Amino acid sequence: MAWNPFLTSEDSATGLQSLSRGRAALVLAAVTLAMFADVLFWPGERILSQAGTDISHQFLYWRQFAVDQIRSGNLPLWNPHLFSGAPFFGGVQSALLYPPHLLFLILPLGKAINAVVALHVFLLGFFLYLWISSRGLHPAACLSAAVLGMFCGPAFLHIYAGHLPNLCTMAWAPLVFFALDGMVERQWAPSCLIGSLAVSMQIYAGHPQYVYYTGIAAAAYLALRLIRSDSRLKVLAGFAVSYAVGTALGAVQILSGMDAAAESVRSLGVSYTFASSFSLPPENLITLVAPSFFGDMTNLPYWGRCYLWEMSLFFGVTGLTLALFGALQSDRPGRRTAAAMVLLLAVLALGAHTPIHRLLYDILPGFDKFRGASKFAFFASLFACMLAAMGMDRLIRFPESARSLLRGVLPAAAVLALGGLFLLLALPQELWTKAIAAVSSTGETYLPEQVSLDPLFASSARQFSALGLLFASAVALLAALLLKATLRKRNAVYLVVLLACLEIFVFARAMRTTFVPDRAGLQNLATFFAARPGDYRILNPFEPNSALSTGARDIWGYDPGVP
Repeated sequence: MAWNPFLTSEDSATGLQSLSRGRAALVLAAVTLAMFADVLFWPGERILSQAGTDISHQFLYWRQFAVDQIRSGNLPLWNPHLFSGAPFFGGVQSALLYPPHLLFLILPLGKAINAVVALHVFLLGFFLYLWISSRGLHPAACLSAAVLGMFCGPAFLHIYAGHLPNLCTMAWAPLVFFALDGMVERQWAPSCLIGSLAVSMQIYAGHPQYVYYTGIAAAAYLALRLIRSDSRLKVLAGFAVSYAVGTALGAVQILSGMDAAAESVRSLGVSYTFASSFSLPPENLITLVAPSFFGDMTNLPYWGRCYLWEMSLFFGVTGLTLALFGALQSDRPGRRTAAAMVLLLAVLALGAHTPIHRLLYDILPGFDKFRGASKFAFFASLFACMLAAMGMDRLIRFPESARSLLRGVLPAAAVLALGGLFLLLALPQELWTKAIAAVSSTGETYLPEQVSLDPLFASSARQFSALGLLFASAVALLAALLLKATLRKRNAVYLVVLLACLEIFVFARAMRTTFVPDRAGLQNLATFFAARPGDYRILNPFEPNSALSTGARDIWGYDPGVP
């Protein structure tokens, strides 16, 4: 049986026991394969993510360069192909020492990228399961919450954007929180080891901002947990030990990264204007129920502020319902702490839309190195999944509580339906067009102005937004029907759990895209440069990183750490 420091005598008496970790891993692996089996096992080189995003522009070339160099017996510390030369190992996102990247030495490049993505979606779910199940919640509640985390908007949409280091670093965050809970519950030594492992893996995974934000979230969580702890000094020591040992284990990456960063454009920090960009827009809170309200990037271009993959909060209408139920009705320890973390992290995700962001920028060391405070939404989603598990657990243990939940779900479904119908049938088109123009006027959108002001686009966007609200209403009504069935037949509660998983799975599958790299074009370029040897630099503004694969030497590159 899994370690459950929060398991109570009441749970033991009612026979509630955590699913074994091995069986939970098998279930989550099966769910992962259901999402990715085609790109993992079918022939062809379809690569997860959208063409024109970071995998196609950066990591396809970086990973191939790393593999070629390592196979020839060289650990590539330097990249001579971009910016008149630049650090490669010190560039951090190369993630040369990250253990799962051994897959790149075993599999063809495209399959290795897909395998790394699938592996980290699985790891995110499994570590989330470990953390949530340590609360002694029902196994079905823990597993379904893990599925919500695997496929939620703040995590899964990074696949569309091709954010390999982001995904790899994010996957270890639940393990950090799991370790912190263990320290509080007097499992000190093993929890310190687990915490050190998670921190070091985050460092090597290649995205310093998520490492830094994980540390902020972990410190806030620890502070809240210490309020009721009777061994505060020991827990604080465990937190310090985990980060100290994890940092020491990752020192070779940290020190080389700091050395490279000292000669980059971000060495002195960034301006507040830059740091405040990519803050979560308040209007995007509507993505909690309608993830495609501002477009879905495939059927309709995204017309909201910034990029949808960092501005989506969706983890299912059913998941949101259960999270609210858990926050209000659960009797499990940690409910208030989880709810407080969701609110705190949501405020941090709003970034420049609150005065807290400027305060942190001015006083917190390192905070002025990054933009994109919306990334805190990912950590908020982890605690929201915890609350959803508590809500599910409450329903499973006390099916009669579905009656109180129904009193909230039915009005919410009605409000969503009325909102959708109002948008579709009653709202004057001129007002909707002005709303889109107002969003465009913020200067934070990437949709061309001529498109956002096009009446035909505005009409299509209006219908899309309305249908999103109506679909959310339909899901809420279906959840209400299942809750009503639960009042008549106890086991019907598992249909609510199944609905939560199916809803988020369908959302993620609809947002999953692939592309086929232009191998012929690369080969033509390689042949062209091979026929024209010499000591010269080229300028390829469209695919500068392709120089790593063609053997050319470019004066530019696609990399956040520009020297």
